[in-house]
Amino acid sequence: MAFAWPTASEGRPYTVATLFTKRVRVETNMHKVTKQPPVGIAAAALLAAHGLSIVACSSSTPPGPGSSTKSASPPNLRQFESGAEAMSEAARGVLPAHVPDWPTAQAAYTADAQLWQQLKAPVLAAGASMTTISAIEAALAAYATDVAKQDQRAAETDANKITLAVPDLFDFFVYPAPTDTLRLDGTFRALQIGAEYSDWTECQTWLDNTKTVWSRLKPLVQAQVPNGLSVTGAATVVADVEATLHTSQLLITDKGAASTDSADLEAQAQKGLDETDTCEQIFKSPTPDGGACTAPHFVMDPKDGKCKRDGTTTNVGAPCKGVAPGVCGTDQNASCLDQTIDDYPGGYCNVDPCTAVDPCPIGSSCAQLNGENGQCFKDCASDSDCRSAEGYFCLDMTADSQRGVLWLSGGSKKVCSRSQLTCPASPKDCPSAFPNCVLPDGTVAYPEGGTTSTTEAGAAEAGGAADDATAAEAGTDDAAAVAPPTPICVK
Repeated sequence: MAFAWPTASEGRPYTVATLFTKRVRVETNMHKVTKQPPVGIAAAALLAAHGLSIVACSSSTPPGPGSSTKSASPPNLRQFESGAEAMSEAARGVLPAHVPDWPTAQAAYTADAQLWQQLKAPVLAAGASMTTISAIEAALAAYATDVAKQDQRAAETDANKITLAVPDLFDFFVYPAPTDTLRLDGTFRALQIGAEYSDWTECQTWLDNTKTVWSRLKPLVQAQVPNGLSVTGAATVVADVEATLHTSQLLITDKGAASTDSADLEAQAQKGLDETDTCEQIFKSPTPDGGACTAPHFVMDPKDGKCKRDGTTTNVGAPCKGVAPGVCGTDQNASCLDQTIDDYPGGYCNVDPCTAVDPCPIGSSCAQLNGENGQCFKDCASDSDCRSAEGYFCLDMTADSQRGVLWLSGGSKKVCSRSQLTCPASPKDCPSAFPNCVLPDGTVAYPEGGTTSTTEAGAAEAGGAADDATAAEAGTDDAAAVAPPTPICVK
């Protein structure tokens, strides 16, 4: 899954509900990047201290005539990729404290390990190499050890090794965007991890890898931009990525001379992740508005006049489990908001992502809830339409549609939501029906209207104190590693 993130300086929102995926524009010219030859993933794995570098020679060509020989990817492959991101996010924690949530990390690992057992046979049958299979299994095993030892950096890194390897699996299936968009996501994440620990050598290695992937992807994105101008940021995305790479290089060259360099580089990597999402989305608009709307499984919605999925390949709002997301449909972006990982009672099938111009299937609408990016939620008229016995209710977002912030598109301004809405990054995460962002004890979460909650600030101070004494000496039994409570939205 993924997200509508806050500004780059705020970092990705992080809660149980946002684990399963605004731009500051820099007007500058990118230094010329020398194109490096692709390196296979097996050879890249030999790079000392860098695990799986992701400059694999692979399918950068978008689906075309030759893609008919490939089958659709297994529905749970995308879920497995999202699970790896969840594992990394749980270990990383939210800015600025970076407090890991080990119980959630363990739950994310358990879910993804079970998904892998389901995926292994079909990806092998499709032709995936044992090198890639072994790399993924080694990363899963290493992550389990990292969590047991509460080794934060190792956990973030090993989870991201899965993100870096998974595109090699997608190469064997039909995917609507070049798989290098997925690789770019992994390299920017690796850059972000290096910045978190001020490891400038590591940062340079991953920035170089990012430039290599981008050198292959850039001409494909340039060619596709005219067909995807309805996607926010598409018109400038090539220049935006190059500006991000340029600014990142300047920060790495500076090597921490300024006290804010590490945080600034983290923010640039976040910016790169957002721009990567844009690159991916411009390949995913199969039928532009105003077209004939004749693609299989697409129909014109009489409620808003937009061409969208007809609902036969999705099952938005149905109960599900993260380890068996197939019940949510065969669509590439059909996914499951799991009860254990995402805190949705009984699970909740959705489609992720969606935007104002990339609408949800018939019978669902696109909204940004719980600090996430746009996701599809089932339309409703009353609570009785929403699995109310499990705690879901019909959330009226009419006021939010007028603001054009949290409600993005669809045939209904009312959607089925879980009972507890969260505001992990800012009070702006709360819909108008529940406008106040508080901690579970009723304390205002962001007393000065900022993006750092009271408990996050306290956790940052506690983390600093823990650097001066061991947990045993402090008698806290790793208390500094306990994630702060997630703020919630109330009336």
